[in-house]
Amino acid sequence: MSTPSRRSQSASPLALFAGLFDDAAVFPPGSYPVDVALQRRFERAATVDARYVGSFLAPPALIDRILQEVHPVTVVVIGRPGADLDEVLGSADAVAEDSTHALAGVQLARQGGWEKIIGLGVPVAVELPAGDYERGLDSLVPHRFQVLAKLRTGATPNNDVPSCAQLAAFIVACHEREVSFKLTGGMHHAISHGAGDEREFGFLNVLAAVNAVLDGVTAVDLEAILDEREAARVLEHVGRIDDGRAHDVRNLFQSYGCCDVDDPIRDLRTLGLIEENL
Repeated sequence: MSTPSRRSQSASPLALFAGLFDDAAVFPPGSYPVDVALQRRFERAATVDARYVGSFLAPPALIDRILQEVHPVTVVVIGRPGADLDEVLGSADAVAEDSTHALAGVQLARQGGWEKIIGLGVPVAVELPAGDYERGLDSLVPHRFQVLAKLRTGATPNNDVPSCAQLAAFIVACHEREVSFKLTGGMHHAISHGAGDEREFGFLNVLAAVNAVLDGVTAVDLEAILDEREAARVLEHVGRIDDGRAHDVRNLFQSYGCCDVDDPIRDLRTLGLIEENL
């Protein structure tokens, strides 16, 4: 991926944050009822905050309800680990064929036959385990212009929070293979905080780390950026990203799923990085 020359001006909010927060309101720990999640989304659509929110993430079980909605919804169908592949594909087909709503992508775990999803002609994000992603990434390389890697950054009954070293190595490996990535889970706020299973990576830390890897910084050096807890220092890193570089940063790190997108948007506003909500 290209690394354009630096300018002194920081990136505009839209260049760096547009569509960064995918709307995962129906998933834990938010777990909003689908009617509430959709209503919140429709109300947000009339505000400037809508600029920073990506697609609505939904499991196959909720697709029929979403298709009944009269307001258009841009949907990514989510097949969590263990999901039935045919059910995921059928739900994605239903959205794609609907005249009101739009299919923006499919996300699923790496499992046998996942490649058939590519035939839908939308971006496909394939979830890889934090500690064993090398072979999985290599298998995505032939499809890298349509397929993204996905890494879970929050704790679940079957997954620990990845370490700074694991996330740093994953970012470097994606960059080396020119495979874009998405993150999911455990990223609610701008700045990294907490420890152990309560650790949360900050989305600004991740943006800063991606910018650094585009400059050739090693995985070891990225760990400190991902673990930085001082907002001023993280903002200093992010302030080095201009509009030209923001395109490349977001091409590599495309978005992440957040169960309440109001949290990260509120952080951006508190830090003075975006305008007031009007």
